Amino acid sequence: AVAFRLFCSGDAQIAVSKAAGCIEAACECINQDLSLLSEPLIALLIKIVVFTTLFGTIILLATCGAPKRLGPNSVRRHFEFSTELRFYLTYVIFMMCWMEELCRSMSQYVLAWVTERWYFTPYVNDVKLEWHRNAVCKGYVHLFRKHLGTVAIGSLSIMLFRPLRLFLKVYSLFGEHAFESRNPVLVCISTSICCLPCVELSAKL
Repeated sequence: AVAFRLFCSGDAQIAVSKAAGCIEAACECINQDLSLLSEPLIALLIKIVVFTTLFGTIILLATCGAPKRLGPNSVRRHFEFSTELRFYLTYVIFMMCWMEELCRSMSQYVLAWVTERWYFTPYVNDVKLEWHRNAVCKGYVHLFRKHLGTVAIGSLSIMLFRPLRLFLKVYSLFGEHAFESRNPVLVCISTSICCLPCVELSAKL
């Protein structure tokens, strides 16, 4: 009975109406441009090409190490890497993390660009006026021509701050659990670093 009353309330009806409108608009956008269905495949192919190249680079660098015996009469060997080679390996691993965020940001940008172009295209007789097909390919072209630097810098910032975001997210969940359990020790620990609302705000950024 309580759930039914909440569902029939004005706020619940507004939320359900907005959600239904978003789903209807998304389905209409996909129906008018089926190239949106191919975007995950395109993003996957880009990741395969990028990470195959970087992983092959790591293997080639790892094979440049000097094999050394563990002992005078030992058959077992291990690879020793110079400082320069370790720097190269660290750099390639750093680039792999950056490319992961970059590929994800590129996919999100293209989907957002196609959705924005579709949404602001006016209707004429219940049909989108001058709506062109293959918008996903055009979105990638637009990204590489005008916004690749912005997306690269943004993905770099996301990669650098992701450990902090994960820590704040875990800390926020820990604080919520502490206040729900009403354990004074957990509450003191959760509030010892900083204010919980500030942590929750930082975790959502």
